[in-house]
Amino acid sequence: MIFEVQDLAVASPATVSRCGMIYVEPSSMGWEPLKDSWMNTLPPLIEPHKPRIEELFTWLVKPCMAFVRKNCKELIPTSDINLPVALMNIFDSMIDEFRVELADGEDFDEIMAPKDQKIFVDCVFLFSVVWSIGGTTENEGREKFDFFLRKLVDGKVDPSPERTDFDLGPGLEIVPPTEKRVAKAFPKATEGSVYDMHFEKDKFRWTNWLKTVKDEPIREELEFQNIVVTTIDTIRYRYIFDVLATHGKHVLFGGPTGTGKTVYIKQALDAMDKDKWTNIQSTFSAQTNANQIQDIIDNKLDKRKKGVFGPRQGTRAVVFIDDLNMPMLEEYGAQPPIEIIRQWLDHGGWYDREELTMRKLVDIQFCAAMGPPGGGRNPVAPRMLRHFNQISICDFDDNSLRRVYTAITDWWCRRASVPKDVGLKLPGKLVEATLEIYNTIKRELLPTPMKSHYTYNMRDISKVWQGVSMIGEAPQNQLELIRLWSHETLRVFHDRLVNDEDRMWFFSFLKQMVDRHTGQKFDKVFAAWDFDKNGTVDIVELRRLMFASFMDGAGAEGKYAEVKDVDAMQRLVTEQLVEYNQSGKMRMDLVLFLYAAEHICRISRVIRQDLGNALLVGVGGSGRQSLTRIAAFMAEFEVYSIEITKSYTQVEWRDDLKNVLRKAGGEGSPTVFLFNDTQIKMESFLEDINNILNTGEVPNMFAKDETAQVIDMVTPRAVKAGVNAGSRADLFQFFVDECRRNLHMVLCFSPVGDAFRERLRKFPSLVNCCTIDWF
Repeated sequence: MIFEVQDLAVASPATVSRCGMIYVEPSSMGWEPLKDSWMNTLPPLIEPHKPRIEELFTWLVKPCMAFVRKNCKELIPTSDINLPVALMNIFDSMIDEFRVELADGEDFDEIMAPKDQKIFVDCVFLFSVVWSIGGTTENEGREKFDFFLRKLVDGKVDPSPERTDFDLGPGLEIVPPTEKRVAKAFPKATEGSVYDMHFEKDKFRWTNWLKTVKDEPIREELEFQNIVVTTIDTIRYRYIFDVLATHGKHVLFGGPTGTGKTVYIKQALDAMDKDKWTNIQSTFSAQTNANQIQDIIDNKLDKRKKGVFGPRQGTRAVVFIDDLNMPMLEEYGAQPPIEIIRQWLDHGGWYDREELTMRKLVDIQFCAAMGPPGGGRNPVAPRMLRHFNQISICDFDDNSLRRVYTAITDWWCRRASVPKDVGLKLPGKLVEATLEIYNTIKRELLPTPMKSHYTYNMRDISKVWQGVSMIGEAPQNQLELIRLWSHETLRVFHDRLVNDEDRMWFFSFLKQMVDRHTGQKFDKVFAAWDFDKNGTVDIVELRRLMFASFMDGAGAEGKYAEVKDVDAMQRLVTEQLVEYNQSGKMRMDLVLFLYAAEHICRISRVIRQDLGNALLVGVGGSGRQSLTRIAAFMAEFEVYSIEITKSYTQVEWRDDLKNVLRKAGGEGSPTVFLFNDTQIKMESFLEDINNILNTGEVPNMFAKDETAQVIDMVTPRAVKAGVNAGSRADLFQFFVDECRRNLHMVLCFSPVGDAFRERLRKFPSLVNCCTIDWF
């Protein structure tokens, strides 16, 4: 018997003593043999340039890899053989111009001049080096790599092993090519880093990515959650994904949460030619098992011949797996869902669980997204990662964020017809203030075991501007806009804070931001809230700053506006409570004081937002469920909650979920799904909630006949919305989108004990996709 293992972590001494051990060192073989065999697969027309490609490998690859290993930090660790293979994949995907069929007697030099061929090979190779060897590090590492690669290409790095200018480790000699220069060097550093440059193959020149697309303002009729602002990141990651995926390579996007990995991949998959490509999408979480992912993929494939399965004839399927590293480790440290995918990557198929025969799967490829290991995310075995081309998606720099949110504020000012004197300069200043709050709170208020939900990402900045854009009537002066913006930042960043110390810190920081960025004094802006007339507004007085959409009308008619008279609002809510009790629903005898009114406004704000979900954290009896019921009643939403009995199992839970999804997606009625942590009989309930928050559906929950039923329910509405009625996949996607639009999850959790912490770690959507309100 021969065992091939990565380490002996789970081998018992008895096993070890009975086997002869051979340690195979990765560096002993190196990547050169792979390069030699890869060179033989290149198209014949590139033959004259092979010596040059060999020289480029010898000159650039070793120093660049040594530099990355010594000086840069990788978001997701890679093995030394991984990076050169990624380089070969990118290079191979970009040389289609050399794969043309020549007619008899036709010379390739007439199609592309020999001088241009040289530029083409050199520049595509440099581009591949940047996005393979330099493509796995984070922002800081990119700056260093940019500086080093420019020096290396210009011949300004000392070639001797005794160099002192860069630390590349001991004994590494740089071997420059016979032609010391590249045919077309990178533009000057002032035009952007090497990551900002794109090689235009038809014009044989380097161009900044942003110059490859037209800059257009956002169309006013777009809804907030459908806005996509073009930044340098959206252009370059989309280009690299398209190039690799259309050439059959497996792609992995790795990066912190909220950087848009999933959005880039989904947009790219949706834009693919439907006649040639299909896609299968799934999201992993801590509880996913191998059988689930196997069934999801098998159900979407057709039988080609005995034992061979694939997408419909003439197409290729791209399987997209989000949160690849979420599955929990089993007893011996493996992750079964990942192992079954690795089985396909290594052997081209997996076993049919019923007939126990091998199923060969053809014409499929994988792409995946994952966050860096840590905090519920596990490291993935290098045997799995070696199959993927890894690209790290870094946090947006402030310039990109500025560009995104300036475009969004511009869209809102046009759409809401904000007066010129308000909308000209102030929104730009508020964008700056929001970014400063976001960067500071990430740095100052770090997660601890008691505050495990203190994790902030780009979605939080979006929630601030989504809240601002909900306002019914445009602010008529600067003070109104500053109050609206302050209210939204309080709702997004302040409501999750757990103690008075943190709240005071945030309040004084917000005060600084208003004073510093807006040209107005905080106490002047909120003068009407200075109830004790001492000239300063404190945090207790600011509690009365509320915005609500139920003051001037119930249901969808209500406009989101500032609450001018808090006492009148409390009277209105009390009247609504009486009405609620008369409507024959569950009777609630409550005394509504200021604290309750605050939380009703907060819950009401969230459930009226598109894709608005709330996580209410507080001990039992703090009014989380009662206040949610009133807020939903005033918004004229239906409230759906489950009844737990002794015999309640996964089957009943799935039936309840189907009912609530049929209501929200099939009938299109706005629904609040109220779920309490005392109702969690099995952790798999949270798995399904995590999926609904993330994608709007639970994969493979509806059987085939039930899927047909929900498609029939939505077809009339889908046709009106312009969906292709002939495509069942498009109709089902419309159903899922309707579920996301109409279904608002309100989750009531208690912070007592370890369970809350554990759950937030295992199911990241509970924090990422919800607005948190701490009672």
